[in-house]
Amino acid sequence: MRGMKSLLAAAGRLAIFLVTFVAVLGLGDWILLRPGPRRENERLEATLSHLQNKINEGRAAQRALPLYRAELKRLEEEAERLLSAAPAGAGPSELPTQLRRISAASGVELATPASEEDVPESAARVRVRGTRRQVLAFFAALRDDPYPFVADDLELVPVEDTADFLQADLVVASPLEEATGGP
Repeated sequence: MRGMKSLLAAAGRLAIFLVTFVAVLGLGDWILLRPGPRRENERLEATLSHLQNKINEGRAAQRALPLYRAELKRLEEEAERLLSAAPAGAGPSELPTQLRRISAASGVELATPASEEDVPESAARVRVRGTRRQVLAFFAALRDDPYPFVADDLELVPVEDTADFLQADLVVASPLEEATGGP
């Protein structure tokens, strides 16, 4: 009997230990996995991930900075070259005068279409009409003129049902406008 009592006492202690152990595990699980701390942990992990991405972007930008500086220096030298290549007294406001001079020399009809939308203030939308030879002479004179021009948005179409006459619509700008910051 005495052996039975000690066996029952040991089993009772074991049962109390197991109940206590399960209760502690359940309480720990509830504390660690309850919604509040879990959400907070997820929010902190997302913030950490976002900050790590920003740090990586910053490091990439820092590595690319010498390339950007070299490109900026090259562009500044190009702007300086353009400004020094321009004839004396030529500025962005000289664009219409220069275009009229070139069109008169090449014998084309120069007009400004009514539609001026999508054209920056530093540029002019022009329409050139003439024979093929005259229109080509206009573009050659535009290219060879000491005043720097940039032609963009070019549309070349035949006029009056004949292949001999052409009409060119284009936007002409001066890189001096951008380099000097406008009129």
